[in-house]
Amino acid sequence: MPDPSSAYGAVIESVLASTPPAGGTTESAMLQVIMGAAAAPLAAIVPFDPDRPSPAARAAEARSQLEALRVATRARLDAYIGRFGFDRTENPPIRGGSIREPWLGIDAADLDAVLAVQQATGVPAAHVLALWIEEGKAEWHAELRGRAFSIDWPAAEFGKESVRQFRAFARSQLLFKIFGADPLIAFTPRGAAGGDNLPLGPLAAHDAAFRAGLAAIRETFPDKMLNLTDKQIADFFTEAGGALIARHIKAQRNQPDDSVEIQLAKGSLASWLWLQVMLFESVRRTLEQKLFDLYPGEGAVDLSRRPWATYLFWNTNKTQATVERHYGNAPTRERAISRKFGSEGDAPDHLDADQLDRYYSRGAFAAAGQSNAAWANAIMFRFLVESIEPWFSST
Repeated sequence: MPDPSSAYGAVIESVLASTPPAGGTTESAMLQVIMGAAAAPLAAIVPFDPDRPSPAARAAEARSQLEALRVATRARLDAYIGRFGFDRTENPPIRGGSIREPWLGIDAADLDAVLAVQQATGVPAAHVLALWIEEGKAEWHAELRGRAFSIDWPAAEFGKESVRQFRAFARSQLLFKIFGADPLIAFTPRGAAGGDNLPLGPLAAHDAAFRAGLAAIRETFPDKMLNLTDKQIADFFTEAGGALIARHIKAQRNQPDDSVEIQLAKGSLASWLWLQVMLFESVRRTLEQKLFDLYPGEGAVDLSRRPWATYLFWNTNKTQATVERHYGNAPTRERAISRKFGSEGDAPDHLDADQLDRYYSRGAFAAAGQSNAAWANAIMFRFLVESIEPWFSST
């Protein structure tokens, strides 16, 4: 029988976890013997049952389907194109079907997960969903419902990692690809084609990066960690029986790459969204401090109701120089923010040529990923929030 601490343990555990045996069966008993207590189900960070959406979620789903709200969203989109200076000659002027029509692919289970995160964090549901959509929800629709996705990785980089290292590596791939939570993984900044970050291999310090990210969140929000230790949180997102299912498939003869199959465990979606939102909120606090440092005579900074201002920072390298470039050289802090996003009676600047080329991946940025268009993407984050908010209104 393989040692559960060996590299074989990850394979056995994940194969069994892909089709969990029913309790009380011989297979279930074997799972406990082979994988030990770690294979027992772990309690979700944020409880969520995708098969039983709440009445509030079903009501939000019904409102999302109202034609009057969809007409209003389309009108808002057209106004945004003109107000912020998107290029109407591009087809389409706004990229991403789920950005233009945020109701696409949304169901009551999705909305229930979002409401569960709102309950756990106090962050408005519309902000939670807007962040989720902006980070690529539509692209990962099937995977968010439990379908495995596979990555290829050089076979030579496997063989010396522990089970925990393998699972931490798989966790990082999921956080990077599906939730845009790069600060929780080990990566090379801007190391990939198109200027994106590049996750490191199975022997890299993924657990250390995850713990460092959690520590930053806890320092910012010690009262919002749901009475859980960092270890409990890390174990839920990493160990067997938690939020992650991962399987290592060795390469066929003469093939250079192994495959890693990764899944979200059923019922874990709200917990993953909680992690994404808590990371985003910690970035907000960092930006608020940097804006205070930039405009120290204007008092405390609160961007909690303007998440689009944080999204501009989230999509950058998060340095003071970045804050100065986007929010500096204004007579007041509020004017600095309204130049980017507008405010009541105050028109924003139009997107400049550099940002438009980044957004449409043209010219010098033809090979670049759209994540390089931080300002344009943040504008559309505001559009999403304003379009989604009526879904969660009880009036």
